[in-house]
Amino acid sequence: MRVGVRMPTPSGHRKLRSWARAAEDAGFGSLWVSDHIMLPAQSQSAYPFSADGRADWSMDGDWYDPVVQLALVAASTEQIVLGTAILIAPIRHPYVVARQFASLDRLFPGRLVLGIGAGWLAEEFDAMGVDFRRRGALTDDWVRAVRTAWSGSVPAGVNRSYPAKVPMHSRPVPVNDIEIVIGGTSGAALRRAATLGDGWMAHEAFARLDLADLGRSIDELRRHAGGRHPRILLRLVGTANALDAVAEIMPDLAALGVDELIVDPPTDLDPARLADAAAALALPSAGSHSDV
Repeated sequence: MRVGVRMPTPSGHRKLRSWARAAEDAGFGSLWVSDHIMLPAQSQSAYPFSADGRADWSMDGDWYDPVVQLALVAASTEQIVLGTAILIAPIRHPYVVARQFASLDRLFPGRLVLGIGAGWLAEEFDAMGVDFRRRGALTDDWVRAVRTAWSGSVPAGVNRSYPAKVPMHSRPVPVNDIEIVIGGTSGAALRRAATLGDGWMAHEAFARLDLADLGRSIDELRRHAGGRHPRILLRLVGTANALDAVAEIMPDLAALGVDELIVDPPTDLDPARLADAAAALALPSAGSHSDV
């Protein structure tokens, strides 16, 4: 099981380069950035990862653009895998994202995972001029559009939501197959991950994690996959001060089929604390970069 860590968010942390290097040296296998374009001063949307539906983070913090952030940390590290957890697909144009990730793959080959989801914050969709009610259908078409763009050629009129009026070139093309993993816990999200994605990113608060429920979702994902074997990633929220407890359930997660675990960063954001976090999770020794 590969173990990754989420980059500090809000991301107004000025030591991101040294922080990313420290995470790589500590033995984490992947680094993940979050995404929002705009956040409302007041929100009526229910945050899906807390018991009371309220986000447990500030809406007025600094959020760096995820692609800019990935480029910075890619240039500051050697081999650690870099991904989005998650990019809110329907509020970003797929052909722009396809080009950004293809460019990153050319510059930093073989290190990228594009994690996407349909989104939950209605006010953000309204601000971006995107119909929140169509986010599921838009996300389906979005994934297809990105894959088409990565082929280098976009035929005219082939995508319902993102049609090109004339045949178009989309360059550069990635050197490697960029993995697309799809988040969400609804039946539709699981079908989307199983049929359109290369994997599923489960997202749950550690305090509310139910291994039996997770196992049922994984079984449903595999039924939809029809013989395919999508990767299973689990982002656990609220783990910064509970890594010893997380380490205790890692064998259970591996037994369920979880391929990658993503934990929160230490709360004080001190790069030196990442070695302690890695030790709590029994990660390999510094610099080995192997899976556990």
